[in-house]
Amino acid sequence: MTAPHKLPSDADLWDRYSGLPAGAKLVLRLKSLMFLPTNKTAFLECLSRSGLRAPDGKAWSSGSVNVVLEELQSQRLLTEDLACPPALLHPVAADAAASAESDVLAAWPPQTIRVGPACTRPAGRRSRAPDRRHL
Repeated sequence: MTAPHKLPSDADLWDRYSGLPAGAKLVLRLKSLMFLPTNKTAFLECLSRSGLRAPDGKAWSSGSVNVVLEELQSQRLLTEDLACPPALLHPVAADAAASAESDVLAAWPPQTIRVGPACTRPAGRRSRAPDRRHL
């Protein structure tokens, strides 16, 4: 008989997040700010539009994003549908607001949301950065 698979506690998830390398932390910060779960292709498109670079200074590629997403999933820091787990949404979003990339991260979500397979501007809405107090 197989033992039931124990879910990590909120503290365990935060400890895992805190120990992540810079690139994985950036990806999870972006995931915490997204409106809906996105597939790998749509996320890469959104990440490319943000202008943020991988830790090595290069543009993110499908290979580099896939490696990070799979690692985050294996640590249960992303759900099966590649979303940030509910227990991490607020703490990681707050950490994003305090990060060195906060200006880019704060401006990023309203400019791109998932509509079908790609990220596009919401129809009939102006792009503007959210008030940081709400992150």
